[in-house]
Amino acid sequence: PDVKAPVKPLVEEDGAEYAALGLLGSTLYVKTDENAPNHKIISIDLNNPRREAWKTVIPEAKDAMRIATLFIGQIVVEYLSDVQSRLAVFDAAGRPQGEIALPDAGSVTGVGGQRSGRIFFEFSSPLYQPTVFRYNPRDGKVVAFEAPSVPIDVSKYETRRLFAVSKDGTRVPFFVTARKDLKLDGTNPTLLHAYGGFSISLLPVYRPQVVAWLELGGVWVSANIRG
Repeated sequence: PDVKAPVKPLVEEDGAEYAALGLLGSTLYVKTDENAPNHKIISIDLNNPRREAWKTVIPEAKDAMRIATLFIGQIVVEYLSDVQSRLAVFDAAGRPQGEIALPDAGSVTGVGGQRSGRIFFEFSSPLYQPTVFRYNPRDGKVVAFEAPSVPIDVSKYETRRLFAVSKDGTRVPFFVTARKDLKLDGTNPTLLHAYGGFSISLLPVYRPQVVAWLELGGVWVSANIRG
């Protein structure tokens, strides 16, 4: 690019978020919440950047679009479905190409890719330390890339997603992590963690102190007020 060329803004209006994902030729892909609270992806032709020429590539969905990445003609989108991440793949025209299976109920914290088409994503959950996984679209396999050592035998524990009903009928998702053989009869010491300010969703991620709590027979609950 000509770094000495004058800067030409594409969007100058306030009131919405516009996050550039990348270029394919003269087409700029942008993630925005303009008239789409759950976000959508649009394309802007830099040769004709007039607003009326903008196109919706991936429309707003029921689930909130949190992360979006463009590479090698693919768009990888992370959605929050009742606070649980799911990864969907689209082509450059916005046509669905399937979803990537995640190792557990948890959170995707980053997405990247290679020219070969392989997709990398970082995943975390109450029982998984932040781990980078590699997805090969040719065979659909997801494998850990340089997996960290785990301080406990996670096969003895489980995380369940449940719902509580608020006084106005709203279903509030929450995650319960404990030993599989632990009898949930109300007698076990329990840590309940919740936050709901500033439209921030409390995601189910790995916390080292929780592992020690689980080993002592405790129950960990993460309530997702902004789910």
